[in-house]
Amino acid sequence: MQKIKRLLALLLVVALTVTQLPVAALASGTAHTAVNTTESSSGGNDLQTVVDTVYNAGQEMVLASTGEEGGSGFQYALSLKIELKELESSLSVQANTYSLDSDASGGELVVTLYENENGIPKLIDLFTAEVPSGVQEDTPDTPEASGVLSFAGVDPENLVVSGVICRSLDEPLPLSAAVSYDANGFILVPASISTLAATEVTKTSAVLHGQVAVEVGTELNAADFGFLVFNSLESEVEEEMDEDGNPIGVILPDALPAASITSDGRFSLPLTNLESGQEYQYMAVSKGKVAAYGEPMGVTTKSDLPAVETNASPTIDSEN
Repeated sequence: MQKIKRLLALLLVVALTVTQLPVAALASGTAHTAVNTTESSSGGNDLQTVVDTVYNAGQEMVLASTGEEGGSGFQYALSLKIELKELESSLSVQANTYSLDSDASGGELVVTLYENENGIPKLIDLFTAEVPSGVQEDTPDTPEASGVLSFAGVDPENLVVSGVICRSLDEPLPLSAAVSYDANGFILVPASISTLAATEVTKTSAVLHGQVAVEVGTELNAADFGFLVFNSLESEVEEEMDEDGNPIGVILPDALPAASITSDGRFSLPLTNLESGQEYQYMAVSKGKVAAYGEPMGVTTKSDLPAVETNASPTIDSEN
């Protein structure tokens, strides 16, 4: 029970400092698997009672961390780089920390992931990392800590990642200002897409294939992938213009959704009603928040016309 109280006190620091939300909001959260929120003390206290118990202590630490009472007492600066991997339903977090003076005592970094829907935060996941004592240089390109947060079944638009460095989980006094990032602060990582060769090519049909690189066990939906298909007889792709009439890109056709996808990320689409002897250009596409495209490839349907064979011209000897 004491461990739960210490952790909740620390989470209150993050929630109250960053989001300025009431303690009742935190009580609605679902804790990380490492924290048993259903455990009760011998006195029969439930989670709400535990939260009420640590609320005053949490408020005092928030006031100290925001500098509202005396100096801030901060020993570290903290920033987070967060990459959203939509297919894996995960956030890759890299923490940049550095000491503000040579007497930094060392501490514990706590990074939390909340679903913040309708202004009510719900704890989804968290990770911790040790922060060393002494002088720690500012090295933005070399993160001092990293971790992965999962959010299966949650809309990424409702996610909030918060972090703070505290003295320890046993003594959750903030040693850094708490930081917070919503979906606007996430870096969207596009899927890695490959276009594969078409198969089962006939005079009027072909099967297109593509591949997305995914982690083992990732849940995939065929409708999230597809193909852009161009007929070589069609007119050139329409250009997109800015307000001054300058070309700024091309207007792509709508992607045709894949019909099937396998667990290893290979997706396919049968095409029918094609023209005989016609060349088609296509490329695989991922239709997430950030569209990703494979390399263009071509396929030519079969034809009844005989192939034209060309041979080298015979050499003519002008002396004969």
